[in-house]
Amino acid sequence: MQLDKVIKGCNLFACIVVNEALLFSGNQTEVSIQCSLDSQTDEVESQESHTEGQSSNVNMHRGSVRRRPLKHNAKRPCMYCGLVQTNLNRHLLNIHKTEELVIAAKNAPNKQRRDRLFEKMRKKGMFIYNRKILAQSEIGALQRERAVKDSKAETVFCTNCQGFYSSSYFSVHKKKCSYTDSSESEPKAVKTELLTTKFEVSEEFKAVILTRFKDNEIGHMCRNDELIALFGVYIG
Repeated sequence: MQLDKVIKGCNLFACIVVNEALLFSGNQTEVSIQCSLDSQTDEVESQESHTEGQSSNVNMHRGSVRRRPLKHNAKRPCMYCGLVQTNLNRHLLNIHKTEELVIAAKNAPNKQRRDRLFEKMRKKGMFIYNRKILAQSEIGALQRERAVKDSKAETVFCTNCQGFYSSSYFSVHKKKCSYTDSSESEPKAVKTELLTTKFEVSEEFKAVILTRFKDNEIGHMCRNDELIALFGVYIG
């Protein structure tokens, strides 16, 4: 009887020990699983943080890059109708397509010849426009081939290509004037006020003699007085 009680007690104790062992083992597994999940979560969060950092750097880089301003064609006067156009070539081809120079440009055998003819028409239109402006004594409103920061900068006229340039840039233009190869004379700069003189003298005389007078009262008189100019032509 007592032996049975001892056996039952041992069995009960063994069951308790086994249950505790199982419970302990389960907790360990749960803790291990929880630690693994926490580690994976930290890794994912770290990757997301790294990705966000890269995205932020890319956005900052994009924001620091300056966009180049859109380039617009300068408005140029038409040699035929006098209207100022943003796209002069298209205007010539659409409105003045029956003109001889326009037909020649349209049927040009190569791009170089085509560009040269359009350049000639552009400069002719600017020449006509500037002469009208000079007649009204509005020197600051002259059209030039190149833009300048100072609108009141002195403008000169090229005797070869008939283009208008700032006096400070003309030495550069002189070396690469597009009409140098087809002309026997060297490009010379002529003061714009000499384009409206009422007496007839050669362009070379204007460039070599009259343009060289100083910009003062005496120089202005020498450039614009007909008798003085004709006397200069006579003794030259």
